[in-house]
Amino acid sequence: MDESLYLDLFYELELLRVYQNRGTGSAVIDSLHEEIFKKYKADKEFFLESHQFYQSQIDKQQIRVDTVIARIEKELLPLVKLDSLKTQEENDKVY
Repeated sequence: MDESLYLDLFYELELLRVYQNRGTGSAVIDSLHEEIFKKYKADKEFFLESHQFYQSQIDKQQIRVDTVIARIEKELLPLVKLDSLKTQEENDKVY
């Protein structure tokens, strides 16, 4: 798998993991997982083989991981702001 495809897949799979950690149901996660692989016309085995290959290049893989983390942080920033606004609105409500 070429590096740009690998990075896009890696990013989406990690972003999906973040959403899963935020409490998204497993049925939704499983469905999205399948859709991600369909989107990139790849399969899990092909990705895992590529992942092992890229992980063997430790210094370059750290750069790849940092790139993916930066993309995830950029994607999550609006969600964090939204969560903050929701929390503030809940705290401002008078019961």
